[in-house]
Amino acid sequence: ESGADLGESIERLKSAARMFRGALDLSPGSADAARNLELTRKQIATLEEIKAQQQELQKQAQELAKDLKQQQQEQQQQSEASQQRKEQQDKGTPPDAQQNQRAQSQQQSLSERTEQAREKAQSLSEQAKELSQRAQEALGAKPQENQGQEPQPSPGEEEEPSGKAESAAQGQAQSLEEAAKALEEARQDQERAEKRLESGEQELASKRQEDAAKNIERAMNQLESKQSGPSKPDEEQQEGKGESQEQKESQESSSQEQEGQQEPQGEDEMQPGKAGDASQQEAQKMVDRILDKEKRDREIRDQRQRKLFRVAPVEKDW
Repeated sequence: ESGADLGESIERLKSAARMFRGALDLSPGSADAARNLELTRKQIATLEEIKAQQQELQKQAQELAKDLKQQQQEQQQQSEASQQRKEQQDKGTPPDAQQNQRAQSQQQSLSERTEQAREKAQSLSEQAKELSQRAQEALGAKPQENQGQEPQPSPGEEEEPSGKAESAAQGQAQSLEEAAKALEEARQDQERAEKRLESGEQELASKRQEDAAKNIERAMNQLESKQSGPSKPDEEQQEGKGESQEQKESQESSSQEQEGQQEPQGEDEMQPGKAGDASQQEAQKMVDRILDKEKRDREIRDQRQRKLFRVAPVEKDW
């Protein structure tokens, strides 16, 4: 889930904070070390806050999915009831006015609940987008101008934790947005069903109600299974993303050859220091991003300061 990916970034930042703390212990008067330690701790606090909000957002999305499951079942039942009324009419049974009124009332009530769910999903989607933006800014990433064009790691290179966190946050927002769209389509189907019920067209009403049930189910699936971001099949279908099957097979065979070459080394040659070095390198990358963001922010502040105090030329009256 997105909270777990943010947790990786938080751990890297904590490792960076320990590096700055160690540098400050060696040089207590180092202003740079003190400043960097302060910046890192602020980033950690910001990301922990975002992580908690994302987890609360996911909890609300799951509760909404449960409500949609109930709505989907009720909508399907109403579709079947409309079909039964159609069959009774075909057999010559006169339509029951009270029964039709109850069906219309039940459909209107369900339509109102679906509209409330749509508004809720839209609200959660906007909140998720805001949290995604905050996560990008906190991690020192430049906001992407084109949605869906995410930078991909090179073949064989693992994506950085910060990139995973950004991707997960964007995936959460995308899932909620898709759920809201599906519910909007469900509402359109429900409105058509209501009109058919009013005119006594039970068969057409049943079909529209069934379409609405399918769209509600689609929204429910988005909320239940895609809170961790787009699934692998969805990623492979997007243009310009993913790798070809040939590339995947080539990488798999290459990794198997590497594993075969590493097997004779045995466990005794696995040095614990290597894991520590890798962790330090990852922490250093995070440190570099912190410093780069601070540099960009400082340049922006300096530019604004110069514009604010720029003095206009004085015209002399000769």
